[in-house]
Amino acid sequence: IGNGDATAASTLEFITGAEVPAPYILHTPQRWEEVRRKVKAHTWAKEAQDEIEKRAESWKVPDVAKPPHNDPDDTMGPFLFATTLEHDLMACGISWQLTGNKSHAEKVALFLRRLSNPENGYPVTLRACNQAQVQEGHFFQHIAMAYDMVKEAGVVNGEDRRLLEKTFRLFMESIDRIN
Repeated sequence: IGNGDATAASTLEFITGAEVPAPYILHTPQRWEEVRRKVKAHTWAKEAQDEIEKRAESWKVPDVAKPPHNDPDDTMGPFLFATTLEHDLMACGISWQLTGNKSHAEKVALFLRRLSNPENGYPVTLRACNQAQVQEGHFFQHIAMAYDMVKEAGVVNGEDRRLLEKTFRLFMESIDRIN
């Protein structure tokens, strides 16, 4: 009761979190195993995996300009990546989970390094993709999923994790300011 005034009483909801082993966001390890079994058992699932692998294999992680640039018609400031690359990023994470192709996990790690680079990445622009805040949130969801998928691949080191955590905190703080 603030200042002893019962009329100002309110209810607080406390939410706790717990760290869970990766992967966990898109699928749990058990669910990934179910997907792998479907790939072995069904032609349609194998064809879908082949398409994901093809996309992952052909993706080139884009460089980030120094300093970052933007479309001259875009008045919201410099951005790092085109929003549509989230599909390639996800394909690399999914391909790692389904095939164990480490080069695809390494592409995710390289993207994460470029995103969180303190000299020319998100900490400089506070804008990861080329669209509005709603798409930025969706973009970060895919970044979190891709990271979660490759976390145990051994391609992300302690410094990478530290910078990525800082990047996610900056993103969350920027969202808090908007709300």
